[in-house]
Amino acid sequence: MSDEVISLSPNDLSKINRIIREISEQKTKIEILNESIKDAKKATVDDLKESGLTASRLNSMIKIYHDNSKQEYFDEQSDLEALYENVFPIKG
Repeated sequence: MSDEVISLSPNDLSKINRIIREISEQKTKIEILNESIKDAKKATVDDLKESGLTASRLNSMIKIYHDNSKQEYFDEQSDLEALYENVFPIKG
């Protein structure tokens, strides 16, 4: 730890306090959302276990959909394309 003393005004201290509290609140929200995502994925795989849907395939489809990277992914992973097309049919 440094022996350097930081000189902060009461206003600076208040600002730091506020920012840290805001960041902590946001991190708590992210943790809650991540837990919700984890639960939704597990429930989906459990509900569709007999169909052969695996957590890995579901995670791949979620990543592809979220990143909007279908073409790049299928250039490398063509075996998942049919399943993805069935889940997200082309509208037209």
